[in-house]
Amino acid sequence: MWNKIFFWTVKEVKCAKCAAVFAVIITLLLLSRGEFTSGLLAQDSAGNTNSDSQTVSVRQAVNLILDNSIFKLRNSRNYAVDIRTQADICGQTFNGKGIYRQTSQIDSMTGKRTYSVRWEMEYFMEECSQYSLQVLNGERKKLWTQNERRSIRPDQKTEYGDLEVIDLNEVLRAVSSDPQAYQPIASPWFSVFHVDQLLEGIRQNFSFTIAGITNYPGTRRALYRVQGVLKPEIAFKINNRKNAGEANSNVISMNEEYLCFLSQLADEVPTHIEFFIDKELEFPVYVHFFRKDDEQNEGINGETAPRLRFVISFENTYLNNATFRSEEFEIMPENVTKDSTENFIQSLKK
Repeated sequence: MWNKIFFWTVKEVKCAKCAAVFAVIITLLLLSRGEFTSGLLAQDSAGNTNSDSQTVSVRQAVNLILDNSIFKLRNSRNYAVDIRTQADICGQTFNGKGIYRQTSQIDSMTGKRTYSVRWEMEYFMEECSQYSLQVLNGERKKLWTQNERRSIRPDQKTEYGDLEVIDLNEVLRAVSSDPQAYQPIASPWFSVFHVDQLLEGIRQNFSFTIAGITNYPGTRRALYRVQGVLKPEIAFKINNRKNAGEANSNVISMNEEYLCFLSQLADEVPTHIEFFIDKELEFPVYVHFFRKDDEQNEGINGETAPRLRFVISFENTYLNNATFRSEEFEIMPENVTKDSTENFIQSLKK
């Protein structure tokens, strides 16, 4: 369901440059899921090829790191973090900044944890910025979304988007009344962007080739450092290959042939990743999606620019000690301009 909500949130983006950014974000967060492909070549810090047994060790080590981080985030009382993004996409450069706030509580009736989220992000382009807001109240199961194209130039107007609400209680009732007619719902409170879901998506879609420990520049703060490459079966799915389900380590490995294939994927598809997780906090610090091929694009001023580079930085992290106002996870009815519950239910039909 969370992928449907993501598409719903960005469906009104009209600016072509903004749409390019969101095309990449959608690809990053909504890559098809698949089983881990074992046998990709591992490398040590010197870039040397290692054996299959060391490959398994890298995979196990990274899975343990991600398991611990995801578990901690999903079971924390609350956390808050500032988000910054830097991107080079198809010759265009974008920067963004925003906030992520999450709190949770145990439902007294079901014993399950429910989440409330506030996610705000603004991406800055040459002539405009794209602002996105999402507020999720897990207790009430209400989701509010809004997009705005904000003008930077005085001769252009800001395009104010509707502040929409989706009643997830009604969505759940509709889907449960006829499960065969609707796409399955993984969770009633998944929203556009969860930090733990980002980590889960990384694990599901990338094979890990390097894992180690380094220090944060200028400090003794220890960080896990992990590098990886897009899984072959995921790459084939993206490329609509009929043999997507047959890709495995016996057929495809991280050799020149596969890397050449990766270079032919659409520009918005990241083929490689590098990320850092704070060893003590077990919270991500830096995630870098990129293309690793020789092709370059011409930038705005004629300079060469990377084909794809998208960096997410997490700053000023507060884990289990953040303080929030209740109104951060609630939008007053008088401010809502559109109820999109029924339209959203219709979008879930098979």
